[in-house]
Amino acid sequence: MIQTVLILDDQPHARAWLRTAVEASFPHAQMHETASLAAAREALLSTPFNLFLCDLGLPDGNGLDLLMDPSLRHKDMITVVSTIHDEDEYLFPALRFGIQGYILKDHPTEEIAAMLERAVSGDPPVSPAIARKLLQFFHHQGQNKPEIPLSKREEDVLRIVSKGYTTAEAAGLLDISQHTAREYLKSCYRKLEVSSRSEATLAAIRLGLTKA
Repeated sequence: MIQTVLILDDQPHARAWLRTAVEASFPHAQMHETASLAAAREALLSTPFNLFLCDLGLPDGNGLDLLMDPSLRHKDMITVVSTIHDEDEYLFPALRFGIQGYILKDHPTEEIAAMLERAVSGDPPVSPAIARKLLQFFHHQGQNKPEIPLSKREEDVLRIVSKGYTTAEAAGLLDISQHTAREYLKSCYRKLEVSSRSEATLAAIRLGLTKA
């Protein structure tokens, strides 16, 4: 039963689009709308939402920052990304952080409503373009697995960080200093030619260090 819904999107027309879909699917649900990461974080900390519709590209950062934070994951909350971004660096990290659906903003509200209704029964709402991308990725993953340029310790740090842990937490799990963990992670970024946590997570998936 969906009783409380959080919509995060900085565009008023996109919030209205999602609100219409939610009202069609769950007419009695209470809705809360936010336009920034900061406001969404505050809402998630104070309210146990049943459904969270999360945009990714926001004025104050990337919605992935919320998805990767374990303290914001309510028990039984269905999290669905709603975005214009179909690029790998958004899609695969979002999947890694436990979302239940990924919807592109090119569907009529009737289709979104139907997707959200199916999500309650465990049928992930995924845009067809995203489903095709996932099939292509896993089809080619085994054929084109790149040579791993990292040391064993660098792999360990990257594997843990890609699961959503902080560098300090990775240091504790590996029984090394925080400074050493940071240096290993910097080395990973340099060797893999990435510059963000989401890109590093995608690289870890492609290297087979973690699963999408």
